[in-house]
Amino acid sequence: MAASDFVHAVVALAKARDHMLSFMRDHPASRLGRNCKVWLGKISWLEADIITSPAFDDQTRLALKHEMNGDVFAMDAIMEKLAHLNPEQRLQIEQVVDLVTDGKTLKIEILETPE
Repeated sequence: MAASDFVHAVVALAKARDHMLSFMRDHPASRLGRNCKVWLGKISWLEADIITSPAFDDQTRLALKHEMNGDVFAMDAIMEKLAHLNPEQRLQIEQVVDLVTDGKTLKIEILETPE
């Protein structure tokens, strides 16, 4: 659980970075937009400090970089879509995820639904 919490913290930093960049683009001349530039520097420092920490081996550093530079909003988008499924559909998705995390290769066939 501790590793998961740490990954969530790294993703939250990356989300904060992306949100501040977006705010700066939308409001470049505002006082808050200018403050975001300062805060972005602090977030960048934190990210760099995490990546260079001697507590991590090279493989962990690479995984953390991947998390920081990946689509940090993908999990939120997936969760939002899952909320629209009925319980049976969520169970099916969970079973598929279990297979993928177990290293299985999937072949998906899309069936047309009658209207």
